Amino acid sequence: MTGLLKSKLILGIKKILVLVHDAGGAELLSALIHEYQDSYVWRVVTTANSPAHLIFIKGGLERFLNLYDPGQIAPGYFDSFSYDIVFFNPGWNAFPREILPKLNLGRRKSAAFLEHWLDYRERFGYPEDGWRSALPDFTVVCDSKAYELASNYDFQNVVKLKNYHLCNQRKQFEALTKQMEDESDTLLFLSQTVDDAEMCRQYDGNFTYIGHYEREAITGIVDNFEALTDCLGVHNLKIRLHPSKTEFGHQDVLQRIDVVKLEVERAQDKNLLESIAGARVVVGMNSMALFTSHLCGKPAISFIPNESVKCTLPLQPEFCVHDISDILHISWDVLNSGSRGIDLFPERNLEGLFKEIQE
Repeated sequence: MTGLLKSKLILGIKKILVLVHDAGGAELLSALIHEYQDSYVWRVVTTANSPAHLIFIKGGLERFLNLYDPGQIAPGYFDSFSYDIVFFNPGWNAFPREILPKLNLGRRKSAAFLEHWLDYRERFGYPEDGWRSALPDFTVVCDSKAYELASNYDFQNVVKLKNYHLCNQRKQFEALTKQMEDESDTLLFLSQTVDDAEMCRQYDGNFTYIGHYEREAITGIVDNFEALTDCLGVHNLKIRLHPSKTEFGHQDVLQRIDVVKLEVERAQDKNLLESIAGARVVVGMNSMALFTSHLCGKPAISFIPNESVKCTLPLQPEFCVHDISDILHISWDVLNSGSRGIDLFPERNLEGLFKEIQE
């Protein structure tokens, strides 16, 4: 009997049900499942054509997928599932939020995976009365900043796990850049989550939709691109759409710019790391892709044109600005100094997490 199999039998956890919808949670959980795909029985449930659906297919993990359609599936759908524990990502969508109370977990445990640094309590219903009743048995975090935030919110049983997604991306980026020779002069702008007024009404304003400020951000970049050229050495502009978008909603703003090359890129058409590697500097708002740029050592700036809205990414304060003039005053030597200080818990594997859960 192998050591891993023996460990699994002792722990009693063999079958894992995964509920996920949003892109960030799907990236985190798909990387974990890819690492342990042959060690456990995985059943991933998501909705058709969701960001998670597309990410799992792209990652070659479609054999684990089960597509959920609340309009066609009977209320007892999950009763036939055999599983020992539930992993879920409490994102911004009704799924899996509305499903969790219907699972009838019994003695089985639930573990929420937090992939960002924004609106942790709101994901579980805060500030509604009784929101704590929606908290999982365990809250799993995959970097030191997330651990600090979750602990400060007094979530129960906060546990650490290696961020397989970001660790893998950093390795892939290093290999990718070794193959590149040309110095880029492109400013890469990362589009934010869809600015959806209906979603804001649905959640009564409990979430922070930074996408509201995207038009102001791209307007500031376009109207001051000549100054950015002098400051940052950029001559081309590329817009990378958020995975939930198929087109850029501010084409009228882009028509005002005169650059050597202007490009709008869909996330589905090009690997994120290739886009980052092909840029001289990356400007975004509060997306995971912006932090990935920073983590890979690419100059990265958070630009949210509203002083009351703070960047929640683990970036240095001088890289988080609210006015285009602040970008022009950032020293290139400081900006190009690379990423600093975040622990991705490389020693915390899944077996260790299960041990903590069963102690």
